[in-house]
Amino acid sequence: RTVLVVRSDQVGLEPSPVDFSLYWDYSGPTGRLAYASEFWHAAEGSNRSVSDLWVYDYTSGKANQWVPDNVGRASWSPMREGQVEQQRLAAAIYDPELDRYDLALLDGPFQSEPLATCASPTFTWSPDGTQIAYTAYAADGAGSVPGECQGVFLVSVTDGLVTKISDQL
Repeated sequence: RTVLVVRSDQVGLEPSPVDFSLYWDYSGPTGRLAYASEFWHAAEGSNRSVSDLWVYDYTSGKANQWVPDNVGRASWSPMREGQVEQQRLAAAIYDPELDRYDLALLDGPFQSEPLATCASPTFTWSPDGTQIAYTAYAADGAGSVPGECQGVFLVSVTDGLVTKISDQL
């Protein structure tokens, strides 16, 4: 496997330092690659597509597993010039007992902070990294679900305040 790399304003293909099956995200400022070592598989008791989450650090040359399973998507927070706080990784993690994805912030291997429930793998960071916009919807055939599990939402990364933007996806 090869990856497209930019070094000293030169663009080219290089062998990947890790064997990845799914690409989650890459952070240029920190040189960390979020990826899955396995391709999609069905979550336990569901047809939801999930995998694991690993982070490779180009600086140290080390890869660490951060979440062993049930990850639907992961994305690094944006970093602004001069930003000194640690960059965070948001992930949609499937909960098989409740049949839903929840959003969590990850700071390292097995270091997870819940952020929002009833989410989906469809989310994006605000440009300043202070909020995440996400959709929430019921699983097919789940029947009636509470309003907090349907629509488009914003969640504040600093205080966890969730604001519903729309009932429509």
